Amino acid sequence: MLSCTRKGVLGEYSVAEHFIKLGLEVFSNHVPDGPADLVIWNQETNTHINVDVKTHKLHSRKDGTKMFPKSANNHPHVYVVHYEPVSGSVWTQDGVYEALGINSPI
Repeated sequence: MLSCTRKGVLGEYSVAEHFIKLGLEVFSNHVPDGPADLVIWNQETNTHINVDVKTHKLHSRKDGTKMFPKSANNHPHVYVVHYEPVSGSVWTQDGVYEALGINSPI
């Protein structure tokens, strides 16, 4: 079983891979208690966003639909990106792709 710290690192690497595959640059924050885990940069548009990665399991309702956790982040210039380790899914709060000047890959 992975520790919470290792799950968090796995989430950060997986989210970084997601954005790299979209052709974006990804930089990690080496300050462990900072508000953001990653900085995502679109070189073509010269725009960047700060990202806080949340790693957790999704839970299903009785009808089979998935419950998504709330995007809790109190920092106004930090977007939340979620990673679910069982399925390997990455999902973002609204506005992430638009802020980077790209179309949503979905």
